[in-house]
Amino acid sequence: MQVLVIHKIKHTPEVIIDSEKNEFSIRGFSRPENVESFFEQIYIWISKKAEAVSRNPHNLKIIIDLEYFNSSSLIHLLQFLTRCVEIKGNESVGISWFYDNENDDSLEVCRDFAELLKVHIKKIRRINNVTV
Repeated sequence: MQVLVIHKIKHTPEVIIDSEKNEFSIRGFSRPENVESFFEQIYIWISKKAEAVSRNPHNLKIIIDLEYFNSSSLIHLLQFLTRCVEIKGNESVGISWFYDNENDDSLEVCRDFAELLKVHIKKIRRINNVTV
């Protein structure tokens, strides 16, 4: 299986990780009751597919489009991105970060992550749920 799909429910985001296309996305709300359990399934899958992702000639494309994330999810999101950068390398990872125009916290997290990971993160602003 080359694709991991976790369907979005009330408190968890949709996650699609396609190791063949080298495209990963996390979208929606992230405040799972058991954040460790939720992200553990992602970590396990990435570990199993790390070699395939690493060998894939295409850059790794990551989309973070979270309308809300709690502090526990934030920690795991950073771990997820760190693992991706470790597998593929700073120069071969492209991250797009969607944020709401009125959510300064999300934009600040994006900037902090870019600095910590030493990668460029493309910031994509939404105004009234419309991407601009």
